[in-house]
Amino acid sequence: MNGRDLSKSGGQAPCVGQTEWHSDLVEVDQLQIRMDDRDRNILRKNRTFILDNLQNVKSVVDILFEKEALTEEMKDEILIGKKTLKNKVRALIDILPKRGPTAFQCFIEALEESQNQHLVKQLAPNEPERSSIQKESRPSLPEKWPNSDIDVLKMQVTRKPHYPQHHSDDAYSITSSEETRKRGRVLIINNMVFKTEDLGYRAASDEDVKNMTNLFTKLHFHVDPEQRDLSAEDIMDLLDKERRNHEHQNSQCFVCIILTHGSQEGVYGTDGVVVTVKKITDKFDGQNCPNLKGKPKLFFIQACQGEGRDSGAYQSQLNESTQRELEEALRQVNMDVTDAKTEQPYATKADMFIAKSTTEGYVSYRNTRMGSWFILAISFIFKNYACEEHVADMMTKVNHLVSKGRAHDDGRECVVVPQQQTTLTKKLFLYP
Repeated sequence: MNGRDLSKSGGQAPCVGQTEWHSDLVEVDQLQIRMDDRDRNILRKNRTFILDNLQNVKSVVDILFEKEALTEEMKDEILIGKKTLKNKVRALIDILPKRGPTAFQCFIEALEESQNQHLVKQLAPNEPERSSIQKESRPSLPEKWPNSDIDVLKMQVTRKPHYPQHHSDDAYSITSSEETRKRGRVLIINNMVFKTEDLGYRAASDEDVKNMTNLFTKLHFHVDPEQRDLSAEDIMDLLDKERRNHEHQNSQCFVCIILTHGSQEGVYGTDGVVVTVKKITDKFDGQNCPNLKGKPKLFFIQACQGEGRDSGAYQSQLNESTQRELEEALRQVNMDVTDAKTEQPYATKADMFIAKSTTEGYVSYRNTRMGSWFILAISFIFKNYACEEHVADMMTKVNHLVSKGRAHDDGRECVVVPQQQTTLTKKLFLYP
């Protein structure tokens, strides 16, 4: 048999679920195994369509390599040896017909898994759409929040074998490989002990630090050790130092997490002095931090925005005055409203996302054992959904989850909902 044995493969290129060739099968023989004529003709007749429409060629080639429809040498020849996108695609469809009777089916599966359904419909119109069938369902949101049955810290981040590539006009460029450089820096300010009697000890805030450190480490960020118990002046000094950090020049994103007491005016230092959110975010705008210009900057603020308690309301109970107040509150949350009284964002204020644990004028809640409702929800949602959803959509789920919480405060049952403000100009995906 000239030193080769095809008895376990039937002369086919291996794909998922097939037995591998014997190790003494030489490369020259692999290249001589042909695809079925029907499949070869489909590739030939659709060659121009494939050249013009195949997206995420790297993902397609990587999937074919995992399915053993391509050798490592072929993968490198396509991805490294060819410089332009069309030449990479051209090399791929030149190689595929030589990869055996199963290569076409492997190619269709790779197209499906790499978000190339438009090509699947063209090449295999009768092929069932596996993406809707095989898509791993995310868990439904818990009915109770916080939930002592869920150890958020021990949760693993849900991952997928491949992530879609997004056009630069639609999404920020954020790498998803663990082997690449870190995506950016995460700064955590955690105030627990205050010097004024009216600001009490913030029990379990260290649990928030653990959860956010764990989450963003798994999302491939460099998380600095927390900065604890800072005065207002110390906070501003730290932010000033951070904005000058040269690591931002090579980063793709920046995250700032502030855990402290707060009021409608801003967040408190341990000395009881307020630092406004505007002063915090201004440190990292395009003018004050040019190394982060055009890059997304996320601010997560766990702090009260006032002393109000929200007991909730049923729609049937709303009188006209209350309805107007509710509509005004919703208007303030919705940053798309053109007649908002807030300062209009200029280019220097672009690419920022500010998430607060509660709406203006209201308190937020923290479980003295598990941590804050808001931070727990971010960790739960991001770990489950970062594999498929962008930050703004995930934060909508955070709002929903936190709103399920119930606190008994001043003799009544109270609810809370987080609030976001954004000047992001694109979708922000943080694929694990």
